[in-house]
Amino acid sequence: CLHHLRMALAKKSVLFGTELWHASSQTHTTWAWGKINAIELTVKNHAAVYRACHRAMISLKADEDTLVRYRVLEKEHLKVSTPVSDPNAQGHRDSTLAWFWTMDVQRDAELNDWMSEFYRGHWLRTKALKDRWEEEVEHLRVTYCLAHPIPAGQLSLGLSHSYRSPLPWPIQHLQA
Repeated sequence: CLHHLRMALAKKSVLFGTELWHASSQTHTTWAWGKINAIELTVKNHAAVYRACHRAMISLKADEDTLVRYRVLEKEHLKVSTPVSDPNAQGHRDSTLAWFWTMDVQRDAELNDWMSEFYRGHWLRTKALKDRWEEEVEHLRVTYCLAHPIPAGQLSLGLSHSYRSPLPWPIQHLQA
């Protein structure tokens, strides 16, 4: 059930990025929205089935581990937002995918090349975002060190740089 839900949401995301955003005429836009609305009905059906199953698990007193794994499906989890199709989009630095995207990734990738490509693309974008953050931190450290030089005598004593700076890290971390 969640697998089909993920498939439908991924397909909807791809349609937004390929069909709708690149539509060159009103006819193509209408046609793309027709496809998206058809997929939205599929998403709603799969969500209704999942919610019924979740209620049944609760009434059957499923164990805590099962209920933690299969969480409540909220309406906002079903939205196809920019982080799904483009995690590097401006303004979405801290956005993450809904909880059900990380369940059974291996199975999804094995069963469907399309989902495998979706996960691979999302992983690569996320890795690029992480690498960009690391570069930004390094740039800030270097910029700070250049703007606040340490006298050679203090460096040889191994004194912390934090005595003259509100920044939380000592000079040893800045030099690494």
